[in-house]
Amino acid sequence: VSNFKLDAAMRTFYFDHSGDGDRLEAYLQQVFSASMLSAVLIYLVMLLLGDGLFHLVFAHEEVRFFPAGALALASASIGVCLSPYFAYLRNALRLTELVRWQALLLLGTLACQSVLVVGYGLGMYGVLLGSLLPAAVILLSLCLTRTRLLTWRLRWGALAPSLRYGAPLIALGIFYALGTRLDRLVLERNVDLGVLGS
Repeated sequence: VSNFKLDAAMRTFYFDHSGDGDRLEAYLQQVFSASMLSAVLIYLVMLLLGDGLFHLVFAHEEVRFFPAGALALASASIGVCLSPYFAYLRNALRLTELVRWQALLLLGTLACQSVLVVGYGLGMYGVLLGSLLPAAVILLSLCLTRTRLLTWRLRWGALAPSLRYGAPLIALGIFYALGTRLDRLVLERNVDLGVLGS
C-alpha cells in the first residue's frame, strides 16, 4: 500500500514515455519522488497506529511492534521506495545496473544478518536490522548518485493515471494477503496448539 503501486505503474506506463527520453526521465522522477513521500508518510502513520494494530492481529506478545514491527515496516518501506527505480531499470534493459544494485542488496543483507545474528547474537532483531541496513544504504546511495530522481514539485496531473492504475492493484494485494494469511491469524487467536494438533 505504501507506494500506491507506483512500481507496477512504472512497469506499464514506462512504455508510454520510452520514445522520449526527457518525458521518461520526468515520469521516473515523479514516480520515484511520490513513492518516497508516500512511504515516509504512511510509515509515520503506522508508527502511531502500529502497536494498537499489533494487539488486534496477534494474540500473543512474543513479538512486539516496537521494535520488531517498526523495523520490519521500515525495511518494507525502503523496499517500495527502491522498486520503481528497479522496475525502470528492468524495462529499460539496464540489466547490468539492476544486477549490481540487487547483488549489493543481497550480499549486504547476508553479511549484516550474519554479523548481527551469529556475531552479536541478536536473533530475530539481527535478521530485521540486517535487512534494513543494506536497503537503507542502497537507497541513500541511489539518492546521492542519481540526484535527478528526486523532486519536491510533484505534479499530480502526471501521476494521476498511474495512481488510478495502481488503486485496484492495492485492493487485490490486500485480498491476496488476507487470503494467504487469514487462516493463520484466525487459528493463532482462537485455537491453541493442542486443539490444532488433535
